[in-house]
Amino acid sequence: MRALQVTEFGCPEMLAVNQVDKPQISDTQLLIKVAYSGINLADTYIRKGAFPGLPTPPFTLGMEGSGIVEEMGAKVSGYEKGQLVAFSASQSYAEYVAVDTSSSLDWEIAVPVSLSPLIASSVSMSARTAILLTQRLSNAARKVLVHAGAGSVGSVLIQLLKAKNHEVIALVGSDEKKEYVHSLGADRVLNYKQEDVQKIIKSEYPDGLDAIFNATGGSSIARDIDLLAIHGHLIWYGFAENNQAPDVETALKIAFMKSIKLELFNGGTRSKQDNISAIKSIESLLLERKIEIPAHKIYTLEEGVNAHRDLESGNTVGKLTLQL
Repeated sequence: MRALQVTEFGCPEMLAVNQVDKPQISDTQLLIKVAYSGINLADTYIRKGAFPGLPTPPFTLGMEGSGIVEEMGAKVSGYEKGQLVAFSASQSYAEYVAVDTSSSLDWEIAVPVSLSPLIASSVSMSARTAILLTQRLSNAARKVLVHAGAGSVGSVLIQLLKAKNHEVIALVGSDEKKEYVHSLGADRVLNYKQEDVQKIIKSEYPDGLDAIFNATGGSSIARDIDLLAIHGHLIWYGFAENNQAPDVETALKIAFMKSIKLELFNGGTRSKQDNISAIKSIESLLLERKIEIPAHKIYTLEEGVNAHRDLESGNTVGKLTLQL
């Protein structure tokens, strides 16, 4: 079968379509014929070798998608052949993927859904992350800042927050994205590359922000700590800039009397049942047309290099997807 693989850690050009063996499933696994594979920013981190414990290249990239159940192991129940599932599992940039129903990895799941295959390919990782993030907020949080508002997580997160009547300030990387993010419901949208985010927010929200969802890392962490209100909550869940947080110790000392909360969030550590429940909640909201998953572009497997280039350019909005 064809698979898009990391041949060496590094730039997008290190990706190549190779012929690999079709998975042979065990008694507890599903064999899924992949329809679409979602592309996530975390895939670019893995391609660069930025995560610990990665396999030695070459290996197949990807962590979510949708597809049809083609085979079931002898000990698998609750599924039917020919059933469409949304799944999260490693090596999804391939024509087939094996998902272990008894996996010790709580994020490795396959969930039957009543969605289109394209939409289903985006619910088990990025959209699931968005809904799990909203569950971290207290009922008292009203003014909320969302980094990467035009991204695959941010675009869903904004809609979920607005559905719960939060006031949403969103950050984007270009003026072209402002109108798009406003259309998702954001009350205020700032271009962090052109505008002084810290100065503007301090002026317009002098009491500070109740919560911040930070997908960026780097120098933005210390700045966000400064922007929090008393009892404010900063949730750091990604590192588009980098995984460092310079000056954070100084920022925390200054903010000490505000009793703020700094949380490091990894959706993969939630329980399997929590993750399944999040996917079903997203499915219901989509079927009821209460939210949508904006799509940027669909790429072929051979266009995977271009997809990674586009994602890292900062010029995309919504979800990028591979069609198998």
